[in-house]
Amino acid sequence: MRYYSTAAVLLCGLLAGCGGEETIENPLQPTPEELEVSPNNFLQYVNRGLYDPQVFATTIDSAGYAEAYYKVVDADGSRTTFPGWQQANGFNEATDVINASFRDVNDLGYGRDMFAWKWQHLDANGMECTNTSFFVVNYVVEVIDGDASAYGPLNLDALIAQDKDFHFGTNAIEFSPIDMNDCSSRKILKFFTFSPSGDQQRLVKVNLDGRGEKYMPTTCIICHGGYAYPPLPNGEFDPVTLHSPQFVMLQPDTFQYSDMSNYTYADQAPNIQAINQLVYDSYVEAGQYQDIGSWNNEFAKERIEAAYQVKTNDEGSPVFSAYCPDCIPSGWQQNDTRPEGVERLYTQVLKPHCLGCHSLLGTNAAQERDKNIITFSSYEAFATYASGLNVELLTDYIFKRGVMPASLISNDSFWNSPEQKAGLLASFIKEFDVISPQGEITTPGSAFARPGGDRRQPSPVQLDGRASYFSTGYQWQITSSDPSASLQNADTATPTLTADDGAEVELQLVTSNSTGNSEPQRFTVTIDNSAAIPTSFQQIYDEVLNEGQRCTVCHQSNYASNMPVYYLVEGERQLSDVYRSVLARVDLVEPENSLLLRKPSNAPLHGGEEVLPIDSEEYQKVLRWIRAGAPQ
Repeated sequence: MRYYSTAAVLLCGLLAGCGGEETIENPLQPTPEELEVSPNNFLQYVNRGLYDPQVFATTIDSAGYAEAYYKVVDADGSRTTFPGWQQANGFNEATDVINASFRDVNDLGYGRDMFAWKWQHLDANGMECTNTSFFVVNYVVEVIDGDASAYGPLNLDALIAQDKDFHFGTNAIEFSPIDMNDCSSRKILKFFTFSPSGDQQRLVKVNLDGRGEKYMPTTCIICHGGYAYPPLPNGEFDPVTLHSPQFVMLQPDTFQYSDMSNYTYADQAPNIQAINQLVYDSYVEAGQYQDIGSWNNEFAKERIEAAYQVKTNDEGSPVFSAYCPDCIPSGWQQNDTRPEGVERLYTQVLKPHCLGCHSLLGTNAAQERDKNIITFSSYEAFATYASGLNVELLTDYIFKRGVMPASLISNDSFWNSPEQKAGLLASFIKEFDVISPQGEITTPGSAFARPGGDRRQPSPVQLDGRASYFSTGYQWQITSSDPSASLQNADTATPTLTADDGAEVELQLVTSNSTGNSEPQRFTVTIDNSAAIPTSFQQIYDEVLNEGQRCTVCHQSNYASNMPVYYLVEGERQLSDVYRSVLARVDLVEPENSLLLRKPSNAPLHGGEEVLPIDSEEYQKVLRWIRAGAPQ
């Protein structure tokens, strides 16, 4: 199986200079004849539309972003080396350090020597803080240079031998107050990576899976439920990025153990349980924060409670039993109302491949309206999401782009396991349609044409197929009979359509790569020369977001404490601040994928229901603004 990514090409196209027809302002560059194909799909955010790619490349995916992050989580500069981090986290004085050693066979494949403990420190006012810290010394024997899919049992052997030749680096996390001098400040997870050599300097970027270096902290927080937002307009780190990550529960049945004394599963199980108790404690503590869009900890807690059959004693404290790999949360247990195979779906697909991340992603915003965000808390909640307009999102991420599961080894296991996990999941997705002409599930790597949806625009129209997946060839065709319609550069990703005012032009796009052609994707462009393209965000704010308080009636600070984003200009919040929030929900590569459009058009289901119908002029106005580059 081969995986590819068009991310670099998409970014290069967006950053390229202008060319093409002079009558189109800022036209897109035609795609080069040969695209550089790269398999680097993993440990990245799957929603391309979360950021303007240029903003991502120059802020979040940068050394400057990593350094700015470290300035927040290491304000006194004591954690620039691994020994310094250990000293700052009380490791040298700790007497109750928990140690577990195993090979992680479902994530990164490393031999992992894990240490965890709780420790106390006094803040500037003499108040005592209780903190939790972890670090993992990683061992990797690269059988094939730079390919994590080839990591194997030798990694565990290197760990047991403590062979420093194969020490791959050290990851560290602490759960401590954001301001170490103020124990009353919010506790957050703080992520660090350190070099394996010399004095083990802190790193700003790491290559965790042999698929290219990525900057901190995003390469870590993507698997810990984190959201990576650009810095605030005042240059400060976005609090959502700091607050969102959580510890990941350890799943003992996804690890490999040695037969050697002290390294068997029986030897390791008590300490893994003790570590999961620390994780559980952090979930409980994190659940006290109920501000805007805060994480909802219920399902993450329930996973641990089911796995360890947790009971509550007379003092109200949790009591853990031995790990039960076959125990399933109540929301996924077979009953008369659930289809056959629900428990198999949970144990073979969701538990090993989905829940590590998704149990950390649900926010309290989803609790008021249980259909407005994907949740794995029960089969019914999942099934509600895995139907209708949301099917496109699931099939897109998993079956077309192949970017979920988000880690390389888990993704490989999902597709290549003898249990046929991909087919099992597909059977529970209503109206699943990623099927080859031979009736088989199409695997990632096949060309998928993505020309965008129906639209109403003035002529000439710049078409754009660069959102297509795994595509190196493009063929656009006018399928209607309007004599005024014509295409220029029809064999590139970005042709130009011209037609008379009022024409309804039906088109199709077929893309291709070395595996063959995509299925044709059809759409209609209605030429409306009176449909002006908005030239500023002020127009979008006045004519759509705030018109009749369409969006601002709810998305304001006085409406709900858990509203994930504010759109109302109020108090110190300026239009430029709202623009930044909007831009984080815009996809310049595939405009219809923008959360700014998907949510209010009710796909995925919107807490405020449908307020921006797809066939409305307001929707089309926002779509034209995004296609023009979302100008400020």
